[in-house]
Amino acid sequence: MSMKTYSTYDLLNHETSPDQYVSGEHSVKQALLQSGMQGIVRSIWMNCPGLETVCVRLARMFSHHYPGSTEGSSLLAESILAGANAYTESAKNGGRVEENEQAFLAALHRTSMSFQHKTAFAIWDDGTTKIWLPFGHPLIDWVKKENPSRIGFFNAEIEPTEKQIKSGSMIMAAYLLRYERSEEVYDLVTGYAV
Repeated sequence: MSMKTYSTYDLLNHETSPDQYVSGEHSVKQALLQSGMQGIVRSIWMNCPGLETVCVRLARMFSHHYPGSTEGSSLLAESILAGANAYTESAKNGGRVEENEQAFLAALHRTSMSFQHKTAFAIWDDGTTKIWLPFGHPLIDWVKKENPSRIGFFNAEIEPTEKQIKSGSMIMAAYLLRYERSEEVYDLVTGYAV
């Protein structure tokens, strides 16, 4: 098994000062470049600016380094692409703006949940490792706190249980949408608008 690692510098080189977070906007920009759908996604965000905010939150959680389901892709790019495709399909079928927005959110949420099939870990020069526990801190914040030499990702050895999938889904929806959109959190978790 070949394991891809990234230096801490690669993850943190876009911060403006050591005590500030890495820009979620930068990770979104990188993911959009990878997806090849910058124009479409940006036009969607012009209609629904709240969707950009949600994507930046997702970027803060995983960055554009968290691997996706295919070689060379990122989870962030795959999630945004899924959201854009769902929005476009809903709009083609005559959906109202609110329905299109919900389609984007549902696809983004569903795709981002595949993070549970990978594990991120920190590596120090002395060989010490530590696994990142999602939702304790966004990945970038955790890397800054732990200050490892490198971080890496590998496929989870044990598939998540149904309970872990459901609880992770609730936590992810609440993280992405926050309390002010709690009804939409419920919709994402129950599949009401999916």
